[in-house]
Formats: sequence, structure tokens, C-alpha cells
Amino acid sequence: MDAVIGFLEGFTVWHWLGLGIILLTLEVAVGTFDLLWIAIGAFATALFALIVPDPVGAWQGQLTFFGLMALIFVISGRTLFKGLRNRS
Repeated sequence: MDAVIGFLEGFTVWHWLGLGIILLTLEVAVGTFDLLWIAIGAFATALFALIVPDPVGAWQGQLTFFGLMALIFVISGRTLFKGLRNRS
């Protein structure tokens, strides 16, 4: 468990940007629009980590923010942009 916490404590803006790029790359390969919203959540978390660099419990705040943003973007993406998923 200490290894996981040690890994998460080292998360920076670059890690979130890298995760977003990886998710976008997977989205291009899969084409479901689901990973797109999670990637946008990762980019929003990178911006959050840039604005709020080191709060107390930085990794907990970043993971919570990422979870909330990913959830909000997935729900809104599935409801607002559901026409993009339909094939012509």
C-alpha cells in the first residue's frame, strides 16, 4: 500500500497531461466517445493541479477532482451529445 501512496504522491501536471493524451489516443483507436470525456477530465485535472499546486493532501484532492470531473463529463456527454453516437 505504501508503494501505491508513494506513486500517487508524485503526481504532477505532466502526469495528468500524459494520462489525457493516452486516453485520447485510445479513444481514436476505439471510437466510442466514452474515453474522450474521461480524457477531458484528465486535462481539467491538469489545469486544477497547475492552479492549486500543493494543497494539503494534494493527491487526494487531485484524484477526487478527477473522479468528479470524469463523472460529470461522462454523464453530460452521454446526454447532451448522444446524437454523435448514432450511425447514419
